[in-house]
Amino acid sequence: MNYRFLLLSWLVWLGFATDLFAQTPVDSCTRTTSSNQPPAAFEAYDVGTGQRLDAFCQGQFVRFAPNPARNLPATVVVLYDTTRCSNPTGRVFTITSRPGRVSVYENAQNSDPTAPSGTLYVRRYAVYGTPKPVVTARPCSAGIVEVTIAAPNSPGPKYNRYSVRVGNGPLVSNVQPGTTSYPIPAGAPTTVTVTGSYDAVQCTGSETVSFTPLPAPQVPTIQRLTVRSGNLDFQFAALQPEFRYELQVASGTTYTTLATLPTSSGPTFTLPSATLPGRYRLRLVSPCQINTLDYPSAPVATTTLRAVSTNSRNVLKWTFPDSASASRYEITRDGQRLAIITGPSRYVDTLVSCGTTYQYRVTATVGSFTSASDLASVQTVSTLAPPTPRLVASFNLRNQIELTATAPRNPTGGQLTYTRNGQDLATTTARTLRDSTLAPGTGACYTVRFLDICGNRSADSAPACPPVLTAQAADPLGSSATLSWSALRGPDPAAVITYRLLTLAADGTVLASRSVSGTTELDQQPTSNRQVLRYRLEASGGGLPAGTVSYSNIATVARRITVVLPTAFSPNGDGLNDVLEVKGRYLDKFKFVVVDRNGQEVFRGTDRTQTWDGRVRNNPPVPGAYAWRFEATDETGQVVVQSGTITIVR
Repeated sequence: MNYRFLLLSWLVWLGFATDLFAQTPVDSCTRTTSSNQPPAAFEAYDVGTGQRLDAFCQGQFVRFAPNPARNLPATVVVLYDTTRCSNPTGRVFTITSRPGRVSVYENAQNSDPTAPSGTLYVRRYAVYGTPKPVVTARPCSAGIVEVTIAAPNSPGPKYNRYSVRVGNGPLVSNVQPGTTSYPIPAGAPTTVTVTGSYDAVQCTGSETVSFTPLPAPQVPTIQRLTVRSGNLDFQFAALQPEFRYELQVASGTTYTTLATLPTSSGPTFTLPSATLPGRYRLRLVSPCQINTLDYPSAPVATTTLRAVSTNSRNVLKWTFPDSASASRYEITRDGQRLAIITGPSRYVDTLVSCGTTYQYRVTATVGSFTSASDLASVQTVSTLAPPTPRLVASFNLRNQIELTATAPRNPTGGQLTYTRNGQDLATTTARTLRDSTLAPGTGACYTVRFLDICGNRSADSAPACPPVLTAQAADPLGSSATLSWSALRGPDPAAVITYRLLTLAADGTVLASRSVSGTTELDQQPTSNRQVLRYRLEASGGGLPAGTVSYSNIATVARRITVVLPTAFSPNGDGLNDVLEVKGRYLDKFKFVVVDRNGQEVFRGTDRTQTWDGRVRNNPPVPGAYAWRFEATDETGQVVVQSGTITIVR
């Protein structure tokens, strides 16, 4: 048979299912093949090896040729085209089809014009992909790495098997997808290479991943264990994030895992609804599925606390399984440290007040570990009288008595009844009271009693009697002052009392102070520039709390304002008695007026720096008699008025 030309055209079918052999190919070219087609009209060969191919690898370099058994004449021209349904372009191609099925057509015609004829043949081949295997590598311990292989998520046939090589170690063949642990050769690179292969063809795909060797594992340490409303708060020493940690509770002689700590938990973890009481440990294990490590911490136990109250005594009892190893117990009340003890697991708190609810916590210490109990709340109950209150009485700057009461163990709540000279003065919850009804210059003694919220009444406090001070001028001019006072009566009559005498300004500022003794004092050198002398006594001791003083009332000595004026002066310029000036004592503010015989004002002065030279409206002095008037208001509010005459002489 003579053929005009031979045309081979093969087209790639693009719609492939995941199962290669269950997919029926759909030709992209409409061709009618010749009848009685031989089983192998043409063959495919690998260009590099020359091996005949019954299937292709994606990206493989392939050559097509007629089957030698056909004995084609030399006049036959053979060309191939694998990219589209068109005229042929060659014989050698690179397989670019996706994994799946591909149909190859052969169109042959005789080039001899005397006997034109032709045939059309087709063959179908499988195309296998070479995707990279999906590989993860995770070190499990110092000499083990865990390798996980997942089948690629790609169309077409899947690898039938895989081979694994860790570093430069031996090749492990016939591996199936999944997770397997492998030894890490000493000194080998920290890499894992996985290669996938098929049974039908020699197509392969490889992937190499790196891993970081694990650091040396450290035994974990539980630093603190706190029970909180049925939960457990753990605090650990620094954890190694490369490993996995399991929190376990003792169950007899074995341990049960309760939780696996998340890698982001840090040095703290809260276990909800914990087993109480219980003994716990933290276990370091391998991060891999197959555990090759076991580093448990020292086991630690919880502390259980119980609190009860009877007759103003809150009794605490606790249980700590490792009490023999405990170096101390810290007891807190309402968040504040109450005591540290090293003895038995019991403590009695007597510094409590009836009706008040307290919250306690006990923390046991064993080496560097602490175990804190849950909070135990208890309301103090009692039928006993509360402690006797203390009272301090002191005068304020307005000469009013201010009372300050202290009820031990009861800074707030309850009721205080204040008395004056045996008579009830007021009942209040306040710890301070001002007695503004006391007559000036008189003294009084006060007591206070306390009634707690349970209805228990205390004894009366010791009487508190502030000193009462009196002062009077020792001479007509007030050049000295005599002071006397009643003794302070404090909580402890037998205690020593000390006094200081204070001199005050009108606003209460202390000008001077000195120690005095007994109950009297003579001030021989009072200040000379103040018309009113003000004294106050400061008492301390007598059982008063440290740093507390009791003041007396303010006692005053008012000295008289005096005015001294001459009967005459001579404004003649001789330097002797040329001006009239006002002299006297305590002349701070006053009004001084001079009038002539006609009643006309000729001079007015309001302070001691203002003097009169006898001139009237700048006219020379006129000899004769003149009348004067002095008027001032002293510090006590009394008005002082004096008058007289003055004569101008030449």
